Amino acid sequence: MDRRSVLKGVGLGGLTVAGLGGTASARPGRGGGPPGTKGCDVVVPDDESTVQAGVDAASTGDTVCVRGSGGPYVEQVVVDTSLHLRGVDDPTIRAPSSPPAFAVPESGNEWEPVVFAYGGTESGGVVTGSDTVTVTVSGLEIDGDDRQPDDRSVGVLVRNVSGSVSDTTVRNMGVGGKETFGVIAYGDSSVTVRGNEVREYERTGIGANGDSGTHPAPTVDVVGNTVEAGGGVGEAGGPNGIQIGFGAGGTVRDNVVADNRYGDSYNSATSAGVLVFASSGVAVRGNDVRNSDIGVASAAAENNRFVRNRVDEAIVGAYLAGVNNNKLVNNELRDEDSNLGAVGVLNVGENNKLISNTIAGFDTDIQDVGSDSKVHANRP
Repeated sequence: MDRRSVLKGVGLGGLTVAGLGGTASARPGRGGGPPGTKGCDVVVPDDESTVQAGVDAASTGDTVCVRGSGGPYVEQVVVDTSLHLRGVDDPTIRAPSSPPAFAVPESGNEWEPVVFAYGGTESGGVVTGSDTVTVTVSGLEIDGDDRQPDDRSVGVLVRNVSGSVSDTTVRNMGVGGKETFGVIAYGDSSVTVRGNEVREYERTGIGANGDSGTHPAPTVDVVGNTVEAGGGVGEAGGPNGIQIGFGAGGTVRDNVVADNRYGDSYNSATSAGVLVFASSGVAVRGNDVRNSDIGVASAAAENNRFVRNRVDEAIVGAYLAGVNNNKLVNNELRDEDSNLGAVGVLNVGENNKLISNTIAGFDTDIQDVGSDSKVHANRP
């Protein structure tokens, strides 16, 4: 099967949870300092000149604040303890030209992250172990510098993390042939990705992946983000905007997802705005998906719910492939302006429920080639 197929879209996770375990230190200066640094334990560049030095100087549970006035910070930032990493006045952390790569047991790839938070033990670039940490990332601008990695690059990578990524911009990750990502979660993670802007990625904007095997899989809440791919038709490797896959769980709600394109026809459609792959129990609700090959998709998955999403400008509005017991209810699927639309809903699964959806502007409203599905009360 073609690696660009939507059935093999690989994206990963993100994070955002408010609250961090541990007690903040009461060192002198906490609550003082430059504007916006109240409650900070370490301030970059005032206390330390680089973000990594600030992280290394922090104690468990500390808040490391990064001021915009000291940037851009051209460095890779690695966090292996529980702390808050907070931007003040929109600081930029830019990928260096040759950042070290890391491997985690839940993925068969090597990753070149700009910001990497993990629980476990690192040796020679390989992270293992079951320990977890609590990390929050907020208020940063992460610039991938439009570089191409040896294998994969990512703006924020988390593994075995409980926490959050919020109010952060991840951009310029690189569109040019390699697999690049915005925010990804692996391992025993429970994270929320909230209120971020993720742009110009090749493979996945925000995602969470397990390994469909023995390792723990992450759970994510992806809410209120803007996710926009940077490639055009045929330029990228088939980007997916938001993906939960390979045993990961969670929710995808109230996001704006746009421009995940690869194909220009029904036969070449490979990219999805929101994709659930080989995962179950995922809720996809209230998202606004624009200009994607496929609006929302569930592949090799069961018991997922797609409710009250709006899809505009798609070749396929909703795709249910090799899936069972999924629900597609009260969605609005339209392609009235772009003239792309081939099929409003393509159902190739069993026992699915396609109920009360609005479908307009496609060559075919519903193509049901599965079995024993309930198709009821859908309307133009």
